[in-house]
Amino acid sequence: MDVKLALSTAYHPQTDGQTEVMNKTLKTMLRAFIDNKQSNWDQLLPSLEFAYNNAVNASTGYSPFFLNSGQHPRLPTALLGKPSSSVPTVDTFLTEQATTLALAQDALQRAQDHQEQQANKRRRDHKYKVGDKVLLRATNITIPADSIRPADKLRPQFLGPFTLLEQHSPVTFRVELPPFYKIHDVFHVDTFRPYLPSPESLGIRAPAPVDPTVIDGEEEYEVDEILKYRFYRRQHQFLVSFKGYGREADEWLPVSNLDNCMDLVTTFKEQHGIIF
Repeated sequence: MDVKLALSTAYHPQTDGQTEVMNKTLKTMLRAFIDNKQSNWDQLLPSLEFAYNNAVNASTGYSPFFLNSGQHPRLPTALLGKPSSSVPTVDTFLTEQATTLALAQDALQRAQDHQEQQANKRRRDHKYKVGDKVLLRATNITIPADSIRPADKLRPQFLGPFTLLEQHSPVTFRVELPPFYKIHDVFHVDTFRPYLPSPESLGIRAPAPVDPTVIDGEEEYEVDEILKYRFYRRQHQFLVSFKGYGREADEWLPVSNLDNCMDLVTTFKEQHGIIF
């Protein structure tokens, strides 16, 4: 069958979420000829399925029917050319099926045109290359600092900047993420925004990240501030920020990992009445 595995990136509807896209297409087709009370949608589904499977796909150039069986099925319209049936209801059924099929095919084409128009409306052809710095869309990324932000609508829309390390395909790159990001590091270019540093004349440039200290072969980052406390999985943990890094780098750490900044831990416990 020459079936090949093609990995996609998460949250990229062009290659992911096939069921959701299919459902959206069927809804668009249903809206075209469902009755006013919307009570006959279940009766229309067989015809919609038939129309969809018999429609030529813009990407493959073939219909699903043809790719599966090597031929197209006989349409109800092909049966209308034969002598009329002795049963009037049969002729009525064939006529209704032919009309429904034509409407469904028209609706499917309109759905494809609409989806293409919407997808291209905000698309920008920006060329990225290895070494570029980009901002990463934060819509589907959860970071520890989100726990102290009560309103999701006020979260930063983009995180970064991050450096592009490797190009996996014309539209996917491996991104240099902080070690405390527990997510896959390959993203689609649709999740990027070019990073434009602030002019030095504004005087508001963010401090450069501080290089970690290597102790016994392990990297250690300097804690800047303790933000929050929790008891999680039988551990006393603190949400900490690191010097030279933004809020996207904040991380929950057990108290046993904070031996080098116990003065900050003690001060935070006293200020918030934490006892353990």
